[in-house]
Amino acid sequence: MKLGIDIGGTKVALGIVDKNKIVKNIFYLLSKEEKNERDVFLHRIIEEIRRISHGYKISGIGVASP
Repeated sequence: MKLGIDIGGTKVALGIVDKNKIVKNIFYLLSKEEKNERDVFLHRIIEEIRRISHGYKISGIGVASP
């Protein structure tokens, strides 16, 4: 299983992929605070990674960001 993370200017999308099929995905809109404060952003994305990957054995991670 692989974890993909797409960090955009207004939202973050995360997905678990297995054999080219999306197993689970979520996205959330960035708050003003997350856009302006790095620590707040990092805390939130770490929590979302933990949430989506719980119960899956992740063997790789890909991140896209502008």
